[in-house]
Amino acid sequence: MEKVMNKIQVVRYQPGLADAVAKMWNMSRDSWGGDNRVMTGEQVKTKEENSDNIELYIALDGKEVVGYCGLSEYKEDESALYIPLLNVRPDYHGRKIGKLLVLEALGKTVELGWPRLDLYTWPGNTKAVPLYKKCGFFWEDRDDSTHLMNFIPAVLNTPLLKPVFEKLDWYSSSTRKIEVKPDGKNENGFTYYDYEWEDEGTHARVQFERSGRGMRLIETDEFLAELVLNGHQLIEGRKESISLRIVNKSGNPLAVEAAGKDSGRVNCSLSSSVMVSGEEVITGVLDIREGEAPDSWKTHPSAEVDLSINGLSCSLSLGIHPKKPADITVSLLGHLSYLGKQSEVAVEVKNNLPEEAKVKIQFPETEKLLFEQKEIVLNVKPKERKSFFLPAVVKKHGFSEHLLQVALTGSKGGRFHFEKKAGLALKGFGSQFGGETEEYWQIFNGNSQVNIRKRDYTVKAGRSGKLDQPFAFFQPKLGKPYTAEFAKKKPVSAEWYKDGAAVTHKLEFLSENMPGIKLSIFTSLYAEGLVKRWMECENGREEPVEQLYISQSMYHEGREMVFPLAGEAVAFSDMKELLYGDVNFSSLSGNWYFAGQGGEPVGLAWPESARAVPDNWQLSIEFRTGEIQAKEKAVLEPVYLSIGAFQSWEEFAAFATHSPSADKKSTAPEKEMNITSVFMRDEKYAADLTLNNHRLQPFEGKLSISADGSVKAAEEIRLEGGKDYKTSVTLGEKAGISIVSAILEEGSSCEKIDSIVLMPGGEVQISSEEEAGLKVAKAVNGTVEIKSAPGFYPGIYSITVNGRKWLDHSFPSLQAKGWWNPWGGGMKTIPSKLNVFSILKGQTEAEAAAVRDNSGELWQGLKVTTRLGEHPVWQGLAFAQYYLMLPGVPLIASFLRIEEAGGKLLAGEYAVTDAFLNGGKLEDLSIRPDGADENGFYTAGKDENVLFLGNGSSVCSTHAEEKLYMAANSMADLNEAYMNKEACQLISRQPFSAGGRDSQTKPVFMLFDSRDLSGKLLDRLQKISFSNEETE
Repeated sequence: MEKVMNKIQVVRYQPGLADAVAKMWNMSRDSWGGDNRVMTGEQVKTKEENSDNIELYIALDGKEVVGYCGLSEYKEDESALYIPLLNVRPDYHGRKIGKLLVLEALGKTVELGWPRLDLYTWPGNTKAVPLYKKCGFFWEDRDDSTHLMNFIPAVLNTPLLKPVFEKLDWYSSSTRKIEVKPDGKNENGFTYYDYEWEDEGTHARVQFERSGRGMRLIETDEFLAELVLNGHQLIEGRKESISLRIVNKSGNPLAVEAAGKDSGRVNCSLSSSVMVSGEEVITGVLDIREGEAPDSWKTHPSAEVDLSINGLSCSLSLGIHPKKPADITVSLLGHLSYLGKQSEVAVEVKNNLPEEAKVKIQFPETEKLLFEQKEIVLNVKPKERKSFFLPAVVKKHGFSEHLLQVALTGSKGGRFHFEKKAGLALKGFGSQFGGETEEYWQIFNGNSQVNIRKRDYTVKAGRSGKLDQPFAFFQPKLGKPYTAEFAKKKPVSAEWYKDGAAVTHKLEFLSENMPGIKLSIFTSLYAEGLVKRWMECENGREEPVEQLYISQSMYHEGREMVFPLAGEAVAFSDMKELLYGDVNFSSLSGNWYFAGQGGEPVGLAWPESARAVPDNWQLSIEFRTGEIQAKEKAVLEPVYLSIGAFQSWEEFAAFATHSPSADKKSTAPEKEMNITSVFMRDEKYAADLTLNNHRLQPFEGKLSISADGSVKAAEEIRLEGGKDYKTSVTLGEKAGISIVSAILEEGSSCEKIDSIVLMPGGEVQISSEEEAGLKVAKAVNGTVEIKSAPGFYPGIYSITVNGRKWLDHSFPSLQAKGWWNPWGGGMKTIPSKLNVFSILKGQTEAEAAAVRDNSGELWQGLKVTTRLGEHPVWQGLAFAQYYLMLPGVPLIASFLRIEEAGGKLLAGEYAVTDAFLNGGKLEDLSIRPDGADENGFYTAGKDENVLFLGNGSSVCSTHAEEKLYMAANSMADLNEAYMNKEACQLISRQPFSAGGRDSQTKPVFMLFDSRDLSGKLLDRLQKISFSNEETE
């Protein structure tokens, strides 16, 4: 297929065009709200490979792709194709490429024999709406979407109209008035859409009815034929009259044959064979059977008549909205039910009769629910709605099904009686059940529930009764090529069953596109808030099926999202919407993701054997069945959705990867600046920087680099999504700590990224001396001095920064102080379940230590080793405390290493770090918690307080210019300060990681700096880790 117009060719998509298609999308961002996401050729290939398009038309100008138009089966309704996506490159607007593509899709719809073509747009798309209308689309007037329907295929495929369109061109002969507003002419409850054509004395008009999507009127120069009903909303069980009006305009008799049809819900009894010379009205009767309420998204039941005029046929129809005499809605107030307690049931009644009616409703009790009032009688005016609340007592948890008896007596004597099914979910902890309402199949387990929408099988789950949840599974697709046939197909069966701790719902579907293949979809719910979803594919054929693909797609309005990318857990900013297509799935290093959701966390995990395929706002998990033998089935591995079962991404990642350990870990931000090296340049420190952008949206704008508040460089850059940008910056001349900031300015956004640069210089001097008769080990890095006296106390008893002492201690002898006896003060890190008496019974020594970090930097300082003998928990324990520094940097890194555990498992044990602070006088110290303003502080030595500290919390002293920051690591589960009138103590506690297999804790940092440093900045220190071996 290839069509040419003004050198623009329309061709079918093939993978060789992927790069050019990606270029088109990247050049079209301004047409879609200024989106700055970048599409790649590989993404296009993946997207189209997994698409359910019947055709994909590409407009080419030479080798440039300038237009795109998909064509697929419409999954929201029957008997329609659909344009899911249409685009013309902005620099080609006005060249009628959109028209060319739409007409191509429309022509294919006619060729395939489908009666209708649909699409969606947005109300403000004022350029495209006139084009769509000129091409035959009508804008449906509805509040929830901008939906357009095109009935030209039905017109062109109607035999009765073919002679007319031998004289008329349906496009150029149209006289329809084009306005940028919803279409439709309202008459007697119906909405009609009119096509009209005229050319050289030939005239035609065709009218379609909105709800039934059918042709109800044809008018030509020869005749007029129309189907007429008195109203759109008709009462079930009543007989209604219908008429077919024929007007002969030709002057010659018309041979007319008409026969009503039984369309299932509506039986039209009408039959006639007559010669019409003038006007003839053929009447019939409609029998409207009971059934489900029509869905506003789908074609309504219709009264249908097959008509033939002079041997040429057509089908006329009118959609109707069958109604019961009254609409009754019943719902339970509240999320949970309590046994023996009174609940309230909300009831809403609407009178659908055209007259006032007395409505009597009887509410039968069940074994689960007892209504205190078993009958209600009320008068309701025509079309009026009334609501009331009924008290009821919950006797048993479960799905309480009630068959309400409803009787109406109209003011004009009409009497009606019908039954109304009402299902009420009585949820409670420990209860497991399923239930069915008019719109949903539901699963309940404890506090959690799953809602499966019957209209399209969308699955949502949550820990509340809300139907609108941020995550949804869509109906799976079978392929390849994929089709959406199961989205609108009725299931062969639907059932619930209990499976131990879970309640499972099963749906079975038979494929028409792949005869003999049955797909079973299982959804299980656990009370903890875990949804398990899997599929079975059964081959009913007599021969094997080589390979089938099944795609399970979903969407998620995620917040606080964490993805495993390139070995890191990347936390994406919640300030800006994140779509699946914004995440670089090519660097995905795990089979899961997690979203904090503002305290209602959601996690998704899929089998490692499956493939995760992002497509803008959707994610598809693609499965392969392998070969399926005749009469056998393939059982696919499950996808898991957590709706609060796991409260942290670490826990969920451990579950997804079947890991026994769920240690706390730090995350990488979506944009981060890493210091890759520090070096000397022209007698000044300099640093190589790498900017990482994990979001697939590129940055194109101004990058300014500053160090300690002074701008060092500014340049225009382009930072591709998922790529790195490398640069360098010159710093100061002195060793210490520099704060480097990258400011990214792009369009309306400005973002600042900070990082800490450690600039070592000089050396760490380690010595031993005697004070007060005790051996003292000392390490000095030029700024910070630390001391340890193992004969006094196992730890360090002194930290001095620029001559200012920071630790409170009792050196050289122990004493009693407040709650503590004996008390030595200082700083120490010891295993849990050890007190000072036990440690003092052991042997402690201090010596020089040198350990390299993960960047190769050498840290030096003191190692304090303690060995225990007899102890009820820690017999034979040997542990070493490390206090390490870089030369010239006001920073101490401390950690604990278990050198010998005496055979004891470390799982469940902790390392506890504490430091007693000195401010000259205790009242000279104050603590400002992370995030507090300048007046938000607590003064030591006055009251008893326990403060929970984030990494940006600081300790200030009236005698020091520097502030003290204790930056704990992500493993720490407790960081606090305790102060009373006698002491000020900092405490950090962390479990041994890897389920106790890792005998070395993560470092705790004591940083001394006069600047206000944020917790986010200090979190950067968590990237530093230390080798398990010392350097000689």
